[in-house]
Amino acid sequence: MFVGDQTLHGKEEVRQYMAKAYLEPPNFSVETIVAEGEFVTAIGKIQIKDEDSQSSDSSYCDVWRFQNQKMVELKVFVIPD
Repeated sequence: MFVGDQTLHGKEEVRQYMAKAYLEPPNFSVETIVAEGEFVTAIGKIQIKDEDSQSSDSSYCDVWRFQNQKMVELKVFVIPD
């Protein structure tokens, strides 16, 4: 899910989105991880294949928020390279 794209609620909505959005699992490369308080941020590169099996490269930043040892929010920023 990309910021501004849509909001998903619960595990099942996330599973459904991923089944539609990714024909195969994307390849991630993590360059930096920062953890502070209830937030964890990962910055890196992502490679996604489209319907024609063509790969596209992007930079990403994921920001996770945790409460009571559970993820309660995720914001994803993706910028095509």
